[in-house]
Amino acid sequence: MGVKGKILIIDDEKNVRVGFSHQLKEAGLSTICASGGYEGIKIFQERGADLILLDLKMPDLCGIDTLKRLKEIDPGVPVIMISGFGDISNAVQATKFGAYDFLSKPIFPDTLLQSTKDALEKFSYRKNLLYEKDDPAADFGKGLLIKGSIKEIQEIARSDFSIIIQGETGTGKSFLAHSIHNSSSRYDRAFVKMDIGALPETLIESELFGHEKGSFTGAYMKKIGFFEVANGGTIFLDEIENMSPYIQSKLLYVVEDKVVYRVGSSKPVAVDFRLITATNSDIEKSVLENKFRKDLFYRLAEIIITIPPLRERVKDIPFFIQKFFAEACEKWNKPNMKITDGAMDHLVGYSWPGNLRELKTVIRKLVFFSNEEVLKTEHIKIPLYENIEGKEDSSLKNILKTKELECIIHALRMAGGNKFKAASILQTSYRNLLLKIKKHNIENV
Repeated sequence: MGVKGKILIIDDEKNVRVGFSHQLKEAGLSTICASGGYEGIKIFQERGADLILLDLKMPDLCGIDTLKRLKEIDPGVPVIMISGFGDISNAVQATKFGAYDFLSKPIFPDTLLQSTKDALEKFSYRKNLLYEKDDPAADFGKGLLIKGSIKEIQEIARSDFSIIIQGETGTGKSFLAHSIHNSSSRYDRAFVKMDIGALPETLIESELFGHEKGSFTGAYMKKIGFFEVANGGTIFLDEIENMSPYIQSKLLYVVEDKVVYRVGSSKPVAVDFRLITATNSDIEKSVLENKFRKDLFYRLAEIIITIPPLRERVKDIPFFIQKFFAEACEKWNKPNMKITDGAMDHLVGYSWPGNLRELKTVIRKLVFFSNEEVLKTEHIKIPLYENIEGKEDSSLKNILKTKELECIIHALRMAGGNKFKAASILQTSYRNLLLKIKKHNIENV
């Protein structure tokens, strides 16, 4: 199979547990089995797992409720839902609560192994499979790395200082934060990420600090916040410039006293964490303008790391091209594909305003859509390089819409019409794919 990991199988049918376990062990994976939701949750709390196979219909605790509990313990663990009742509503509900994939019984061995392999590869960073533990900067190139030496970054990783990572969108702030965690003494504990800018103000407090059942309208069950989930590990807060003054004040208290209060509770919960934050704006300017609390800034900014944009790291670009190219070739099963020097020079010559994120996306698309074994200069069509004059509608909106339609159709064809697999190929949720299919009025492909 090429990947390793420990799989937790939660199913009330013994023959299913035994069958799945046998197939996965033959592929070189280790397994643990649980006969129900409560037992599975207990095992996961005590022993952990890299991936969970979870039955939807169980007598003691249904799969959806079990999924919610598992995600409270570790929001990052991939969960593949298994069901003999494979209707769309169940699949949508499962993906809504964080399921990675949804498989309907009977499940053929190849289908099980492929879904398992894809999930383990996507989430393999959780066990240091994407990063070198002794070098948190190993995947940041060999040229202009950051304003500071690699040795200094290694020393920072081994400390417990609070860190602010600043840089433009797409420069790899999250990537570096995870590498620092993996090189710290907390590497074997949780790494929890929250994007402040991606959540409405009303949800941020509950997500960070948790809430008690009935504490507000819609709080139907107790929720463990991200700080509790990260207990013993690292919590990474991105886009901190978007925090309201109220959340800033609560965060300051948590950082100073290492205690959280869930919404609706007066009982303190002690938490031990390493805090890494990130921003793509000038946070010191925000402090001077009284948009960000000065006292909180001083607590978060024990160390400040600045990642320059990719256009200032030209020496690094070939390194990243080769890295993303190799990853894409492995992902799309094109081991013999090569890239010419001319194509390499063409890519290096681009300014990459979207930084690493844009570069990775372009490389993945080039490999995905290529029907040849050699990637040449003439194959490269970066959006800003394309000559769009003379098109009926050359607006950016229309170009992006067309590209999105092409990608969805191509993924559906690769997946043989299976929307679950197509969603996995596109690295989006099943629900989002259904919305896109409806939006583009895609029928049979």
